[in-house]
Amino acid sequence: MENIWIRCLYMVLYFLVHRLAAWLLYFVVAIQFLVVLFSKEKNKTLVDFGWSLNQYILQAGQFLTFETDSKPFPFKDWPVRKEMEETVSSDQTTSEKSEEETE
Repeated sequence: MENIWIRCLYMVLYFLVHRLAAWLLYFVVAIQFLVVLFSKEKNKTLVDFGWSLNQYILQAGQFLTFETDSKPFPFKDWPVRKEMEETVSSDQTTSEKSEEETE
């Protein structure tokens, strides 16, 4: 385990980021509520961002409580749903095939 005082500095930083992320999540919740209230449909972008923000808050909490020594973003990738990764990779594959066919 790294020096406890260096970890302490990271913990202070991640505590502040954790609190900021929680406030950002509250904002996303309010915006999503208004979107659903007026359009009767969820905004998929807000749903996906809310999910990834929740995962980030979880990762920061796990680091803060010593459940893990792995530091969250920016020391590792931002959390992304598996379905989102598969959709993005299949879209890229489809677009690459389309480009090859047009050439």
